[in-house]
Amino acid sequence: MLLYLIQHAEADSTPDDPERRLTKTGIAGITKTATFFKQLNPRPAAIWHSGKYRARETAEILRKTIDSAITLIVHENLNPNDPVFDIAIELEALDIGDLVIVGHLPHLARLASHLLTGDPKRMPIHFRNAGIVCLRGAFGKWELEWIVTPEILA
Repeated sequence: MLLYLIQHAEADSTPDDPERRLTKTGIAGITKTATFFKQLNPRPAAIWHSGKYRARETAEILRKTIDSAITLIVHENLNPNDPVFDIAIELEALDIGDLVIVGHLPHLARLASHLLTGDPKRMPIHFRNAGIVCLRGAFGKWELEWIVTPEILA
């Protein structure tokens, strides 16, 4: 299974936008990342995202760019401070193929750390807005495949 962990794209942080919609820079960043990702011909069975607007907006841009037939699923336990254990257990039980999760920090960093090291506090991966961290895993064994951020894409 390939697991693609994506931190939502840059979002507005002003009090004028309590929903924290993506900024123009954020939209450009996730569009650039999604365009690169599409070239890899990914085959995710679904895109899970938190219920927060910025995660949903990021997921929608990904789906539109990659394949509009991919199912978007608002998933519980993907908010910034949610524990990672329930998601990790669910990932082990899944039999759907590859999966994209669009979420937030520190949750994504803790999830990746838990999967890779068994300790959600180690956090060996530095996430970036609109970046993708690809993990390969099966039977409780996970490894880092690759990382890409909008900044390194031409």
